[in-house]
Amino acid sequence: MPFRSFFGGDPFRGFEELTGRVFGGMEGWPGLLQMLDDGRLTDGQGRTVDFTNTIVIMTSNIGAQIILEATGDVEEQLMDLLLERTRQRLRGQDVTLEVTDAAMDWLAGRGYQPEFGARPLRRTLQRELDNRLATMLLTGEVGEHGKVTVDVADDQLRLHAHNPEPAT
Repeated sequence: MPFRSFFGGDPFRGFEELTGRVFGGMEGWPGLLQMLDDGRLTDGQGRTVDFTNTIVIMTSNIGAQIILEATGDVEEQLMDLLLERTRQRLRGQDVTLEVTDAAMDWLAGRGYQPEFGARPLRRTLQRELDNRLATMLLTGEVGEHGKVTVDVADDQLRLHAHNPEPAT
């Protein structure tokens, strides 16, 4: 029987939240101590779950607040890191990518949500930039030794392909 359905709620939500309750005195959550000491948990109706051969993974959100309060350009560093992945894939096609500061701000403004980490920004980059770059490569709009410049005009992300002149 899964832990969630047995106890009718979410498992431990975060280690720091749990430890505050467990080690905070009699009002603490005795289930963790019972699980660690006895290898089992018992609910109010006397039903028992065996935890003797179980790996308990405890997560923590303790660093999340530090990141949210961080001063500096966490947003810019994250953008650079994510754009580097895109640049690496383009290098495999012998294409370079130039992203203006305005385009970086535009993408970050639509995708950066510090409370959710890098995932929303990565999804925005994929939707607004990577998919369009892939289309440009597939249609031949940008070719070998080409360059794509990303900028903003009329509050829209604009991608401009620059292909080298063919040798005559």
